Amino acid sequence: MRKNKFLIIVFCLSSFLSGYSQNNLLSKKLYHEVYEPSQVIDSVYGIMRYEKLNFYLGGDSVRNCTGYACTGWVSDFYTNDQLLHKGFYAEGKLKMYKNYYPDGKLERDFRAIDDYRSKLILYHSNGTLKAEIEYREGNPIKYDEYYDNGKPESSEIMDKNGEYYTKKISWYKNGQIESQMIMTNKKDYIYSQKDYHENGNVIAEGNVKYSPILNDYVKIDTWKYFDANSKQIREEEYLNGKLHSSKSN
Repeated sequence: MRKNKFLIIVFCLSSFLSGYSQNNLLSKKLYHEVYEPSQVIDSVYGIMRYEKLNFYLGGDSVRNCTGYACTGWVSDFYTNDQLLHKGFYAEGKLKMYKNYYPDGKLERDFRAIDDYRSKLILYHSNGTLKAEIEYREGNPIKYDEYYDNGKPESSEIMDKNGEYYTKKISWYKNGQIESQMIMTNKKDYIYSQKDYHENGNVIAEGNVKYSPILNDYVKIDTWKYFDANSKQIREEEYLNGKLHSSKSN
């Protein structure tokens, strides 16, 4: 008899918890958006659903809540009851927000610093830092990206208008530098560039120039090329971004 009573109690408790969970999810659906992870997570770019609501980065959509433009804090959830998104809205547009992976780890954190500046931080699904991006009037002016092992992948700094690089560096996944381009003459848009083998030795070195007309970086002057053992194998001369002569060693 006692055993039967115990089983009845367990069954009732289980039914109550199941019903509570379903009702809780139903309640969230009434007042918030609820998604399956596959609906909102892109394998490359992460959770992009809310970017169209981000006025600071060029979004032009407005979010409505109960028929009116959302104002204040709004949260969305996954079907597993985990928080997906929490954002502060003004007239239906995002001012700041955080997105989360289904296991609760932070996926991105965006906030406006003032009317002109904003910052976005992205995270890999394992919790390590993926990227830190600083914007000015919607243009990225500083971009630092990281591999999922925590090592740096690239670092880019633009001029204040986001038109051209002042510094650009990339790394292999093992931590060795892959390429660097650093401005040496701001007036004439001249840069020193070096590319590296994965063992750390130089592949090529020379100068490049930014062309505002082409919106591109072209080789100029003398370029030298090396094998993985640092032996020079070729030398090239460039005029106006075009190869003028080449000499192999």
